[in-house]
Amino acid sequence: MEKSASGNISKSVIRVIGVGQPFAGDDGVGFEIAGRLRQQIKQLDVSNIEEDASSIEVLRTTDSTTLIYAFKGASKVIIVDAVKGGGSPGDVLRLTPETLCQTQAVPVSTHGLSVIDAIELSKIFMAEQAELSREKTEIVIIGVVVEDVKLFDRVLSESVARAIPKALEMCWAALPSRRPQKSYR
Repeated sequence: MEKSASGNISKSVIRVIGVGQPFAGDDGVGFEIAGRLRQQIKQLDVSNIEEDASSIEVLRTTDSTTLIYAFKGASKVIIVDAVKGGGSPGDVLRLTPETLCQTQAVPVSTHGLSVIDAIELSKIFMAEQAELSREKTEIVIIGVVVEDVKLFDRVLSESVARAIPKALEMCWAALPSRRPQKSYR
């Protein structure tokens, strides 16, 4: 934990961002997972835990260009998105930007700019603002391998819908000292 100039522990923000298009079949899985995680956090009221002096922000976006500014002031960013390849439909992958580039998993980008491109642009903007050199943001990508992306369809495929509990567990595992005691299946 970092201390501010006054000697107080400064809060760090952990952002969980569900990326996806809820009207494009399986591409909406990141959006759906972020919504469910937000509900779980409200039910457990874990956002007030001071144990690790950080707060959690759960956001949903249909436009991955918003990720460009999502890293500012965050100690950790967890991106939840649909991916093609890297496994069978319904598999849940925990990746970093580096490992994502090394796997065959490719983020689905019916929502504009790809997640990887948004992360790279963010690094450029943060470096220009001298933020990147002072604070390194940890980036975790939770990718759900999709079966079908259909425009104008709100329904997730069966394999992707069954993967949501595992993806939620992986999100909780990436949040320090915040894992719920009960399962949300």
